[in-house]
Amino acid sequence: MAATCNKNFGPIAPVIPFSDIDKAVESHNAVEYGLSGSIHAGDVSAGDGSLIASRPTWSRQDRPGNDEAHVSFSGTDASSVGGYNNGLP
Repeated sequence: MAATCNKNFGPIAPVIPFSDIDKAVESHNAVEYGLSGSIHAGDVSAGDGSLIASRPTWSRQDRPGNDEAHVSFSGTDASSVGGYNNGLP
């Protein structure tokens, strides 16, 4: 799906259903970019370990992505400007 493999700007929310939480985490981690991501699981306990295994820094379980507008976040991977905006070297 192009919306999950490209760097997009705007209100885009691709939804990809999975029957296996491990496959969902694998797909979540396969993207080149790393601004935010969410994994929604019908069973909260099934998704508990997914946040530990998921790669993007701003990952959520059963919530939208980055909803903390007061916190600076410079992204990860190909979306990153490193620690520049966070005052890190």
